[in-house]
Amino acid sequence: MNGYNDGFLAVPVSVAATASSPTLARALAAVSQTQKRPRSEKKTIPTEQKDEKYFERRKRNNHAAKKSRDARKAREDEIAIRASFLEKENAILRAQVATLREEANSLKQLLLQKRNKGDNCVGQNFFKRVKVGEKS
Repeated sequence: MNGYNDGFLAVPVSVAATASSPTLARALAAVSQTQKRPRSEKKTIPTEQKDEKYFERRKRNNHAAKKSRDARKAREDEIAIRASFLEKENAILRAQVATLREEANSLKQLLLQKRNKGDNCVGQNFFKRVKVGEKS
């Protein structure tokens, strides 16, 4: 690998494998698909130039890199948890919509049956159609 973004998705295998649903996988892929800058060539520093200042910079850089990786992993985990929660909520809402549609249909059927029998609790003129602007 040359360090450049070759257009392939850079989703860690462990994260992609644990994605329990296509929505979650897409969310994780979108997060990690951001464009990355190409890395510059690594330059090895001769041993004689490695002084206390160099090792202190390396230590700080290693710490910053670890902190950045941890923050990215935390963001990805948070997104995965949020996606899972939203999927469950969506499933509940879809079930509620289906139940309400069934109830509406059964009420329509009941209303039509009462209408056909001429037996309604409001009166015989309940279903009389009135044109807009006309008085009943």
